[in-house]
Amino acid sequence: MPRAKIGIVVATYNSERTLRECLDSILAQNFKDIYLYIQDGGSTDETLHIIKEYEMARFSSEKDSGVYNAWNKALVQVDAEWITFLGSDDYFSSPSALSSVIEHLDAARERGINIVYGKNNLVDQSGAYIAEVGLPWEMASVGLKNKMTIRHPGCFHHASLFDAGNGFDESYKVIGDYHFILRALRAQEAGFYPFSVVSHRVGGLSNKPSLMMSIIRENFRLRKELALSPVYLVDSIFLKRLTLFVLSVVLGDRGVMRLLSVYGGAVKK
Repeated sequence: MPRAKIGIVVATYNSERTLRECLDSILAQNFKDIYLYIQDGGSTDETLHIIKEYEMARFSSEKDSGVYNAWNKALVQVDAEWITFLGSDDYFSSPSALSSVIEHLDAARERGINIVYGKNNLVDQSGAYIAEVGLPWEMASVGLKNKMTIRHPGCFHHASLFDAGNGFDESYKVIGDYHFILRALRAQEAGFYPFSVVSHRVGGLSNKPSLMMSIIRENFRLRKELALSPVYLVDSIFLKRLTLFVLSVVLGDRGVMRLLSVYGGAVKK
């Protein structure tokens, strides 16, 4: 079987509430040269029954140690030129989403570029539109060493980046994607497409207030490991995360999110 143009990896765990919308958006794509692989973490709800309804989906189900462990397991199975990671609660914004990025992927390869990303439509848990976000490389590259300025949903990675087992560092539990991107882009630039192909639900793992201290610790560790200066970066993002963590100790995650919704805030990575 020839290698697919685009591989889509979806990690699931008890994802019955949103998974069907995610998979329907993949099935609806007018670009069909797709290799879809779902790595399930041993779901106990209806997730596996839903997956089996989709003939195009290859999948495996076993316990994992986190999303990056799940992604690495899937990478062993996926045979595609370009690979993207779609959250089980995210979805492609239109049937032409993938076909619209092909020319950007081809142009990137001609220039020796291995990562191509774009904008995202942020939506809330009900799917209501919040905003379109995403910076072109000229702007994103300026701040990338201090924060994740590249939108990972809708980010396409050339398969060569994962050769010889060079996947995600599973010791990172929340910012492993940021760690991977920094390593991959140390010696080259990224490609950018100026539109959204993915609708990304806010409120995921990296937005959970009680995990903000873990994110702070992982960021300090990442900066030390990759020799970024200063190692202990204290900026507005650090202060925001610290504030959210302290509030979560007092109010709990739900209490913090309710407080933010009252004041019109949205927690973003």
